[in-house]
Amino acid sequence: MSVTNGIINGHRMIIFERYDFDRISELYDLPMYYTRDQSEQFRNYFMEYVYPDPTRRQELEEAFGQLDNYIKSPEKIMRILADSIGIMVKFGRHFPKIITAGLRAMKSYRSANKLENLLVDVALESNAHPPYATDEMKSFMTKIPDSVLNAHMSSIWPLYDVLLDRELVRKILRVVDALITKMEKRPNIYQASEVEGIKVGREVIEKGAHLFEQFEPKQLEELIGMITRIEKDAYKEFMSEE
Repeated sequence: MSVTNGIINGHRMIIFERYDFDRISELYDLPMYYTRDQSEQFRNYFMEYVYPDPTRRQELEEAFGQLDNYIKSPEKIMRILADSIGIMVKFGRHFPKIITAGLRAMKSYRSANKLENLLVDVALESNAHPPYATDEMKSFMTKIPDSVLNAHMSSIWPLYDVLLDRELVRKILRVVDALITKMEKRPNIYQASEVEGIKVGREVIEKGAHLFEQFEPKQLEELIGMITRIEKDAYKEFMSEE
């Protein structure tokens, strides 16, 4: 097993344990409506799209790698859709906001990669060999700068912000569908890998939206507040700052 795969698996183990339903039930006052099944659905979603296993990670990395140009320059997508009069008229001045929100949500996954790359460096410097136990992984985490950990914790909020707004999700999916159609009709301009990157990003948003639809808006805000507390408590033990 490579050091990189060892770190990915070790990090996944930490996340899996962090959101164990029995564990969080003991440590936090869970809402009555939040069931074990729903808890597992949330955990599975993030294990699939934010902290995937090495094989899935490679697939997502290849797909999302193609999104980088669009994430850095959203106007490229706007140019692709420039002749989609119906879409442009429908959303008017909100169109740039829709595109930007969608791209920010799609890239939430990338933060896990950045953190894990630093953990790989720590493991190599420590001359530690995989597989890595939970305690060893936690030891590696204490060597990551607080600023990086804080940035990683914050990286998922753009996805939450989008998923909380159901109307925005519908608009994003409609625009992305139009984008995919345009790109697929022009294979001489857009590579299949570029289209796949957009499709994977769409899947991240659509699956998350489906998960969030189980709850009322007030419930979702409460759940996200709970997740925020869990994340802050978890990373507090790795940080040097008070």
